Amino acid sequence: MPQDLQPLTSPASAPGRAASRRVDRWDEAKFHRVLDEVPAGAYVCDRDGRILYFNRRAVDIWGREPVLHDARDRFCGSFRLFTGDGTPLARDQCWAARALLEDRECNGIEVVIERPDGRRVTALAHANPIHDEDGALVGVVNILMDVTDRVRDDRTKSDFLASLGHELRSPLGPITNAVHILRSKPAPDAQSKWALDLIERQVEDLVGLIDLVSEVSRLTRDDPSVERAPYGVAALLAGAEERMRPLLARKGQTCSLRLPSAGATAFGDRPLLQRAIESLIQSASRLQRSGEAIELDVTVTASGWSVVTGPREGGEESSAPPERFESDGMRGHITRTALIFAERVAELHGGRLIVHVRRDESLVYELSLPLRPPSLP
Repeated sequence: MPQDLQPLTSPASAPGRAASRRVDRWDEAKFHRVLDEVPAGAYVCDRDGRILYFNRRAVDIWGREPVLHDARDRFCGSFRLFTGDGTPLARDQCWAARALLEDRECNGIEVVIERPDGRRVTALAHANPIHDEDGALVGVVNILMDVTDRVRDDRTKSDFLASLGHELRSPLGPITNAVHILRSKPAPDAQSKWALDLIERQVEDLVGLIDLVSEVSRLTRDDPSVERAPYGVAALLAGAEERMRPLLARKGQTCSLRLPSAGATAFGDRPLLQRAIESLIQSASRLQRSGEAIELDVTVTASGWSVVTGPREGGEESSAPPERFESDGMRGHITRTALIFAERVAELHGGRLIVHVRRDESLVYELSLPLRPPSLP
């Protein structure tokens, strides 16, 4: 079974019969009038999945009118369905069928519908079971939000960013080579050395920004590849700290790693998680003065682990979302992009990123992750 078809529930409510849409009095005429006013495709199936009613927006999405009460049009008005990654989807595995057969909510799930004219429509399905006043399952209602244009724009943007990254990398290689050639010459004067150092730093920052933008673009696509393998939490953090040590040394900064006495093994994409930790260390470094110390304080519980990255001191803290950070020049853009990257990596592993604002307005990053992501058995 494709990964997209793992049972999903609404984040706003618990799964099961208590979370379903209850119909105390089955007034079909009023219910249908409500569906006609919904600014999206909407249809209702009975207990056996046969379509009882659909609105005109559903017809626009399907590209056809299904036959009411017909077993050949069970669960959906389209004969060709796909998951978000393009995997063919059988009708009895579509989200209306899943909501009905499993008696649970399936909200906000992407589905691709191929119309008879060959045009594909991307929609978000919101399928919910219907129960009568006695709690008996009587059918399902599915709302289809057409997001074709948004998905197309997102993919166009991703393609553009990938192409832009490739084009920007091309001239950076010769610039770096030129700097190395100039450094190999007899000792330059102080002003020339300052200029070479400046060029080298700017090129490094630009390469870092390109890499981050490319990675964020990849992770925001429909089906980013994320490994689910065991890794040691201590080894992961130590690896990130070691890789960042040369960068911190340029500013005379140090990074201390405080680990709990007990080791822990978690599951996830170790290279991706390590890059997320590195991006937070680098962000903390950019926001601190030369010579200041950065601290990685790790906490492990029975269900997860977290790392707090930032300066050692700074007073009391309050929390703010990552987007609070205001961009200020290239380094500001890099820091903001790094936070978006780390936040996305955390989300893909069932975790979260919180930015704490201290009394002295310094920022502390807290990345929290489960030991075993929810998608794992």
